[in-house]
Amino acid sequence: MPPIDGAQAVVVEFTGVELTANSGTSTTITCADGTMHGLQVPSESQTGLKLVSGFSVPAGGVVAYTINFDLRQAITCPPGQAPACILKPAQRLVENSMVGGIQGAVSATLVPSGCVPAVYLYGGTVTAPEDMTSMAPASDVNQPVGSKAVVANSMPPYYFQFTFLPPGTYTVALTCQADMDNADQADSAVTFSPVKTGIAVSASMSTAADIP
Repeated sequence: MPPIDGAQAVVVEFTGVELTANSGTSTTITCADGTMHGLQVPSESQTGLKLVSGFSVPAGGVVAYTINFDLRQAITCPPGQAPACILKPAQRLVENSMVGGIQGAVSATLVPSGCVPAVYLYGGTVTAPEDMTSMAPASDVNQPVGSKAVVANSMPPYYFQFTFLPPGTYTVALTCQADMDNADQADSAVTFSPVKTGIAVSASMSTAADIP
């Protein structure tokens, strides 16, 4: 099976995925096109799913957290390796009351025939956005923190939404080459335009960020 990239990546990331336990011994990932592949978490029997931050629960109190991850970044399918797909075990934990979101419309003029659209999200102000590259160093501020399909209703414009975002400033960028993004490498064919910076996210609020 090839890596989850190209058209497959768009299907898995943007139109849904189902994780199913089989007899308690194996897990599968089912893509929207009906294909099914094995899935495992490395070292799951020893350490299981790992969180990149801890959390506290006050005495007598209740808190709600969400494990938030982007499937295109979190799942990789190395060729010739069984099981076919791997879920990276370290995921981001957010407190539900301390996060916000971004949502917006994309002008139909930016989605011409043949465009495979997606909006990529970046932390801070990014003027040279990059496609997803698992080999990029952690210091690369131009790497996205997530991506979403641009979804049309019966009457365009098109829409996107990001949720569970810590408060801060973000950048969004539109690409028409979402099907060419292999998350395991840099893909020069994936370009971004327009790029919208300075999007402020506050806790418990959704910020509008229409493109352009």
